[in-house]
Amino acid sequence: MHRKTAKRSPRGFSLTEVLISLLIIAQIATFTIPKVLTSQQNRQFEASGKEAIATVSAVFQQHLINGKLSSATTFGDLTQYMNYIALDTTTPLDDWQGATPNAGTSCANYRCLRLHNGSKILWDPAESFGGTATTNVISFSVDPDGKITDGTANGPGHSLYIMLYYNGRITDIGNVAPTGTSSKYTWSKNTAAVPSWFTWN
Repeated sequence: MHRKTAKRSPRGFSLTEVLISLLIIAQIATFTIPKVLTSQQNRQFEASGKEAIATVSAVFQQHLINGKLSSATTFGDLTQYMNYIALDTTTPLDDWQGATPNAGTSCANYRCLRLHNGSKILWDPAESFGGTATTNVISFSVDPDGKITDGTANGPGHSLYIMLYYNGRITDIGNVAPTGTSSKYTWSKNTAAVPSWFTWN
């Protein structure tokens, strides 16, 4: 004799269980999504900064090979070898980390090149090496997104200040050693001015 067994219908989730699960997922997303987006933005900024630095290093070598390097060399002298989109004479940019953007950090007061990756390089046209020692520098800054990002002192998108030494060495303001001197400025080590998105690694 065969015994008949009743078929049980599969049990689903209750509305309460579904709502609790969704609440947990929402809480996790609240904490993780902003971190993922910030990390992605930082990687993009860092790539833009390193690309600009590599470009400047290459054009400096070209200037040197052409026998034109002197104490009077300015950053503007290097731009003749650069591939860029446009010269910008109006846009305000982010200053370095810890400094709120102001009218002084503007392409209207200095010179700016807009690069193909969206970043901008800013430099002072009146600054030259001012000498031929290994401590003589010219400086420039790289704004990774080419604009004021949020207008705060420590927000994203702050510019990276770079020193190009007369011997071709290149470093950021957080690693200036020894003190760099140009015809116009003296640059000392300032690790707090390096934006959070940048590392050399």
